[in-house]
Amino acid sequence: MEKMDEDDESPTPPKGPPPKKRRSTATLNELTSPKRVKTTAESGKNEFEEIMPKVRGDDKELAVKAAKKLKTMLPNAAKINGFVSHKKNIEDLVAVFSRETGLLGTSMYHEDLHKYSISILANCCYTDKTTSTGMQIRKASRSFLDQAGK
Repeated sequence: MEKMDEDDESPTPPKGPPPKKRRSTATLNELTSPKRVKTTAESGKNEFEEIMPKVRGDDKELAVKAAKKLKTMLPNAAKINGFVSHKKNIEDLVAVFSRETGLLGTSMYHEDLHKYSISILANCCYTDKTTSTGMQIRKASRSFLDQAGK
């Protein structure tokens, strides 16, 4: 066996914690660009199709849990744009809002579900700098604006 010369350096273990992983460098504009939204819409994938029937369902406790989860699933503009790119999502959300608004003052009314539906719809409108989300809401329910004012 050969002896190692003192000049040969053996690798030394790194000192301290490992370096942090780099986050994605995508900008907000890249994430919300029409090209990206079109790709999501054209592919037909609707990642919200499993949760929306629960939000719209008759079991109010399950609906509140689903609405809370939906709200957490929409943390940024890219996710919200993906959500509103499927008209069925907006239609279902408006239906929940309309139903709960109609139930105000009755024993069947569920305040938390109403608040979540209002909050999600507001976030969708705020994020969409065009009027397309608002137009989808109007088409989904002609009485939406009347009920929102109550």
